[in-house]
Amino acid sequence: MGYTLYIGRELTCLDRDVDKLKHWIVKKRLEGQPVTAICIQSRISRKTFYYWWNRYQAEGWRGLEEKQRGRPCGPELDFSLKEKVIKLRKRYGWGPNKIAGHLGHKGFTIDHHRAYEIICEAGLNHPITEPRKTWGTKRFQRDHCNSLWQADFKLCSDDFWMISYQDDHSRFITGSVKIWSPTGENAILLLEKAVRRYGVPEQILTDQGTQFKPARGGTSEFAKHCSELGIQHITASVRRPTTTGKIEAFHKALRSGVTFVQSTLEFHTLLQLHKTSRIAKLFNSCRNILQRSVTLFWDRTVLYFGSVFVFNVSSILCIKT
Repeated sequence: MGYTLYIGRELTCLDRDVDKLKHWIVKKRLEGQPVTAICIQSRISRKTFYYWWNRYQAEGWRGLEEKQRGRPCGPELDFSLKEKVIKLRKRYGWGPNKIAGHLGHKGFTIDHHRAYEIICEAGLNHPITEPRKTWGTKRFQRDHCNSLWQADFKLCSDDFWMISYQDDHSRFITGSVKIWSPTGENAILLLEKAVRRYGVPEQILTDQGTQFKPARGGTSEFAKHCSELGIQHITASVRRPTTTGKIEAFHKALRSGVTFVQSTLEFHTLLQLHKTSRIAKLFNSCRNILQRSVTLFWDRTVLYFGSVFVFNVSSILCIKT
């Protein structure tokens, strides 16, 4: 390469202190040694070398000094202010945010992070000893059909809305239709059709959409109609979509790309073509485990085995009870 590698006692005796290493590298470069030779002797990358060398050229030897990283620490708080934080904590049991806000109204400047540090230093914090309660992880399923139906609206990709009713026990879709306007009247019309065909459920579970629960309070037309049919209308908590997770999973499955069949013959042909597939295995396991007769009902809805969606068909698999 046209230069000599300076590998000898100078490297072995070199202290790996970072500050000394920076000065040694700069001195060697000022003496005219090549960058590659310096990097090999000091066992650093070229990127690190040029980082230090550029700092030296920009600021001189002061540029090689280590700079403080992170956010600079603020001024030391007055002892009386610390006493106020501790006093408020002991007297009212307030948290750091409320303490910082209260002192701010009194003309004192303190951040809630600093208030929390003071509380911890005084030993007044109360860390939890058990994991916090989590929501949406408890599974539920009714013991028999028509005990509970779940209902929900879903905006489709073609700008139409889909309203669906699903039995909680069997995952049977008792009614599903695409509509242009997601109103409570359309939900009532589909409910009447589903009730005439499959019977009256004991309860219907929905979210708190305005079709099911008015935003300004009161009773919706949907709830009134459920009462007339002898159905108890119950709603999930706000921002808890996992409560109606079964109907949400049904709508999610519709978006995943599905296969349509138009007749019983086509359905069984599809099963024969997929004997080794997951569809046939689920079909056989469902038939063998439940030991019940399986009948196909034409209802333009979705085929389910237990809680597992298989594919979208014009008929639905119904397990006779």
